[in-house]
Amino acid sequence: MIPELYNSATRKIEPLPQKQTFNIYSCGPTVYDFAHIGNLRTFLFEDLLIRSLKFLGYSVNHVRNITDVDDKIIERGYQKKLECQKITDLFSKHFFEDLETLNFDQSSTTYLKATNYIPQTIVLIQQLINRGVAYDSEDGVYFQTKAFPKYGDFPGLDLKHIKTGASGSEEFLDKQNLDDFVLWKKHKPEDGEIFWESPWGKGRPGWHTECAAIATNTFPEGLDIHTGGIDLLFPHHTNEKAQYECLSNNTMAKIWLHTTHLLVDNKKMSKSSGTFYTLKDLLSKGFSARAVRFYLLTGAHYRTPLNFTLEGLAAAEQSLKRLDNFIHEFSAKDAPDPQLKIRFTTALMKDFNISAAMSEIFELVNDFFQRKNFPVQTISDLKEINNILGFLRFDNSETLTPEEKLLFDMRIEARDTKNWIESDRLRDELLNLGIEVRDSKEGTSWRRL
Repeated sequence: MIPELYNSATRKIEPLPQKQTFNIYSCGPTVYDFAHIGNLRTFLFEDLLIRSLKFLGYSVNHVRNITDVDDKIIERGYQKKLECQKITDLFSKHFFEDLETLNFDQSSTTYLKATNYIPQTIVLIQQLINRGVAYDSEDGVYFQTKAFPKYGDFPGLDLKHIKTGASGSEEFLDKQNLDDFVLWKKHKPEDGEIFWESPWGKGRPGWHTECAAIATNTFPEGLDIHTGGIDLLFPHHTNEKAQYECLSNNTMAKIWLHTTHLLVDNKKMSKSSGTFYTLKDLLSKGFSARAVRFYLLTGAHYRTPLNFTLEGLAAAEQSLKRLDNFIHEFSAKDAPDPQLKIRFTTALMKDFNISAAMSEIFELVNDFFQRKNFPVQTISDLKEINNILGFLRFDNSETLTPEEKLLFDMRIEARDTKNWIESDRLRDELLNLGIEVRDSKEGTSWRRL
């Protein structure tokens, strides 16, 4: 089965190239703060992509950069009176904790820090100068966009109406054309000790050049897939692509995948309005990491804006409980049949339509609870499907909170010792918590009401 994906470079849904191993590059976080849920939505889609390819039998080489030198990091260090490395170390740690909490499959991913690629970045900039598409100026080295005819060739990208220039900023003004973007930022007093020696003096790389240098050195033959948020299409991906393709006979990527914006209560996320959420914020409100993963993945198609609400996240918790109850009750009725798996993957492979794929599962769940039919699809199929989803749960003990698990174990012990009064009391206490206990000759089980 060959997945079909929307390619931003052609604005068409296309089948993936027919090959066994896919080289994928994803733009990672700038580690000056916690990742917010908009960032996490994009990262989760990339996780879904990688899990799906591996599920279908493909191999994946995935590289994600870590931007650990940037204006925002320097500014945050100045604000907090901390060394920049302490800031990047701290928020890199939080980033990886978020990935672990959200159950990312990291077995095929290599994380590369921008600061570990400074020598390669300097070489890349010098090569661009030698090609006549970059020039040295008073405040930095710039890419000359007019010297590269293919610049900005993403369909639908109208550079005439983009006023801030290709750098996305008016901070650096000593450039020949408005669209030129900075490759190397020369040192300023406010940069402190953040600089590296180069042929153009002390300084540091521009953001676009960091990713271009990493991608050029890790995938010199080109990428199969480049991913990121839609906000990165311009200027970041446009400028990455220009640098890479100036120095290579290959296109940078066969397919460009972009995840659309996330809104909160139909508005742009804002700290001032209280609609800016990190994973830590949501967990502190009592939501589970599983529900966050479920909601961010299934709340909307990746090319459709997701309107995130706390009510929607609460509904995701209830949907997961329904799935948990189904798996718990259905697990004893296992009978091998691959049809669910086939229908699920067929729906998913059409531009990663996760909503259509999940409807196959919920149709099965609803049929079971409405008619108490035991369909032929199996828990083993769902376990395989969960290699893609990463939010289903099959170990009953894990679906209980620590308090519930303690009461359940105490109830089993009371029953085993024939302490019927205590057994009944604990059964009623669990029932008050929404846990129904069932005794049978096979033992004691439970389900969440």
